[in-house]
Amino acid sequence: MADIAPVSSAALVRRAREIFGVDVVEVEGATRDAVTRVAVVGGVGDHVEQMALAEGMGAQAYLTGELHVRIEGEYGRSKLAAVRHFAATTGMTLLGVSHAASEHLVIETQLARWFAENFDVTVQPLREPHWWR
Repeated sequence: MADIAPVSSAALVRRAREIFGVDVVEVEGATRDAVTRVAVVGGVGDHVEQMALAEGMGAQAYLTGELHVRIEGEYGRSKLAAVRHFAATTGMTLLGVSHAASEHLVIETQLARWFAENFDVTVQPLREPHWWR
């Protein structure tokens, strides 16, 4: 959970594009004039129970790698339906920035330093040119 200076949902989407280096951001849920608390879940965040928990903790936005799992079949369809149902009832803005892009930011900002400090190696993370594929 992160507290931020007030920003609109639209501005948060623009900032997410910049931070994660993506052209596409999945957006569902409510549009807000002022978001001041963001829940962050890397990777796949299509777990409605986590979304509800975040909202209960005061989150006004939920930022994750994927709002919608990319798995074919009944499992994927049921997850998509659950997220869409939650999105229709929540007061949060839900944002998905790509599974890989959400995890890559952690590699760049945290793991590269950890490897350098613990193994005396230099890590040069490579950005994917097409996060949504």
